[in-house]
Amino acid sequence: MLRQAYAIKSEGKREEARSLFEKLMQDYPRTAAGVEARWMVAYYRLNDRQFDEAQRLFQQVADDPLAKPDIAAEALLQTGFVYLSRFWAEPPVSGEERYKLLEAAKTRLLQIAKYLSARTDEVARTAAAYAWLGVGEAFLYQGDPQGAEPHYRTIVAMKEGVSPVVLAQAWYALGVSLYRQRRYGEALQAFEAVKQFGESGEGIVLRSLALGNALPERAWLWQGAIWARLGNVPRSVAALEQGLGRPERLADAGNAALLAQAQRSLTAMRQALVRQQERQQRLAELQRLAQQLERSSVSAVRTVR
Repeated sequence: MLRQAYAIKSEGKREEARSLFEKLMQDYPRTAAGVEARWMVAYYRLNDRQFDEAQRLFQQVADDPLAKPDIAAEALLQTGFVYLSRFWAEPPVSGEERYKLLEAAKTRLLQIAKYLSARTDEVARTAAAYAWLGVGEAFLYQGDPQGAEPHYRTIVAMKEGVSPVVLAQAWYALGVSLYRQRRYGEALQAFEAVKQFGESGEGIVLRSLALGNALPERAWLWQGAIWARLGNVPRSVAALEQGLGRPERLADAGNAALLAQAQRSLTAMRQALVRQQERQQRLAELQRLAQQLERSSVSAVRTVR
């Protein structure tokens, strides 16, 4: 029945699959399949913005000894990330309520990170790192990149036993937080670390949580923006060209606006580079003229003598 539910889901029959997951959850609550079905139902509730019910079901899965380790860890994480889902809900809640949701997310995810970081298995360490990511994300949403930074540094210091996908995302987020603090040199280094992961820093974390959409390309684009801010037009152009070298990597609907903006930026920076080169050429011509005038003046003095 569980395999059948997943097969129906993969065919795009959302309501039919959800009904089967719900039946499994209700009819077989004390089985591993029933617990996994509960996990899927919780995701349906989350997608339908039934946040309280989703959080309740996720907590049940996290507490159930029959839950598979990756499912239990992911469910536990969702009890914290549900606050971020509420934060982005449409229509948005008021400013004060949104701030409180971010505070609740930080509190819950910090609890989860500390609880899981005491374990040594890869699932727990990866989930703990993912929780730290969420804490940093909440700080960034509050406009506090300095507050976000130490949480990203906690992740990159973990290294062993942590999914490279989470590590790459941590370096990326660290680069963003450093950029927002105008620490451009350190931000360049963080984005360089992202590029070293390449496509191994993209994919699924635990059971279904996904991270790392075109991260190497995004890192190049960030570096292009930083070099432009630092006034190094040639390096900015080179970085932007690298980031746009495979536009299909940024061609999905979620990246459409980013791709269009990056292409416009590259066009503008190329034009700036041409102007800079023309200006340098004019300055070089003026310098050669000055040198010629200087030589002519010396010759004229010698002739008079």
